[in-house]
Amino acid sequence: MIIDNNSGTLPAQVNQISAVVCCLDSITSIEECLKSLKESNVKEIIVVDGGSTDGSLDVAKKYADILLKDEGRGLGNARNIGLRRASGRYVLHSGPDNSYKEKELLKMLNYIDGTVMAVSSKTIVKSSGYLGKLLNIYKKARFFPGEKNSIGTPLLCFTQTMQDNPFDESQRWSDDAELCFRWKKLFGARFVITNAEVGEIGDFGFLELRTRWRMYGSSDFQVYQSQSPYWTWRRKIESIFYPLRNELLAPLVSSRITMIEKMRVLPFLLCITTLRYFSWLKLSIMGFFKID
Repeated sequence: MIIDNNSGTLPAQVNQISAVVCCLDSITSIEECLKSLKESNVKEIIVVDGGSTDGSLDVAKKYADILLKDEGRGLGNARNIGLRRASGRYVLHSGPDNSYKEKELLKMLNYIDGTVMAVSSKTIVKSSGYLGKLLNIYKKARFFPGEKNSIGTPLLCFTQTMQDNPFDESQRWSDDAELCFRWKKLFGARFVITNAEVGEIGDFGFLELRTRWRMYGSSDFQVYQSQSPYWTWRRKIESIFYPLRNELLAPLVSSRITMIEKMRVLPFLLCITTLRYFSWLKLSIMGFFKID
């Protein structure tokens, strides 16, 4: 059972979920993602497209109940476009490279209550490539079930709560961390990574690695820039050292992976930590010199 302040006590059902999928040239994964949501019997699939030219739109038309256009103002804005049209009791914000099973979505639902405001899941990379294997080792060490200060995609919560407190549209590269900080401050929200498993589709290569962790670094900078005026010096230092502590050191001291796995994944960890700081430093310099 899940207690919703607006609905009383009701059983959690997957067919009460509005799935919002934001995509841009996602042809390698979008069909498997949308098909899995359809087969999981969600209430509706809302696709927000950022101007795809690779055939993603044709695929979306086959599966989406609602197809919307994103003008390219960033991920926070794109997710809010889909959120405003959601009519289910719950909203699921999904990447176009996630794949789902109904039983796993139900596991996620059963964690939500009056104080656990949003949940995520473990993600398993469906790739036999070298980097895909390293990414799964990294995920096993970093993203394990339990209560967290912030969570990322896939993100599931009550629709009304999110519509009343949507994503910050100034968060161009990412938005989950800012959302969690704000909800925690506003109403003491709690966030949980559940024991549900969600697939991550596609062959994971270096270009995707570079793009993803540079985006995370840009998000780090944007969160720091928006929140640091309200932080103590200690909190600012913690934020600056967040990538080093969480991307490099945390996996290396984790008991969830073996020593052999730690040795295998070390170059990967050094790479993603460097990429994350590179984007932070680049945006800092651009801001200092006011470069557009």
